[in-house]
This record gives sequence, structure tokens and C-alpha cells, in this order.
Amino acid sequence: MKNTIPFVPKAGGHSLWSTIGGEGFILDLSLYTGTQVDAAKQTVTMKGGVLAQEVYNAVYNAGYCVSELSPA
Repeated sequence: MKNTIPFVPKAGGHSLWSTIGGEGFILDLSLYTGTQVDAAKQTVTMKGGVLAQEVYNAVYNAGYCVSELSPA
């Protein structure tokens, strides 16, 4: 048997969709945050609820800058 429940993720003040409907829910990731910069590998690992400013700050504090945010 296959079950599906529609949802949208939210990390900041709102999700990209204002409503999901009565049968779905908004998954609040705002407390699931964290950013790790690995200078040796020149990579950044982020958790699902991270906002862009947290990434910019972590990368800047490691001596780098962000030119684009995109998934690996």
C-alpha cells in the first residue's frame, strides 16, 4: 500500500507556498540549522533549516565569499 501526504518545507518566516491545502502540512525546519565550513576541501555543509545569511556569515568568517548557492 502506498501512502502520500503533501507538504512544503519552511525555514524562514514563510514557505514558498502560502497554502498547502487541508490534506497537507508545512514542515517547519527553522530549528534544524547549522553550517560547517571545511576550508581544506573548500566545501560548506548546511542543515535543512539554514537561512542564506547564516551561510554567508560562516563562509566569510572562514575567509571566503559566496558567489552562488546551489546544491552539489
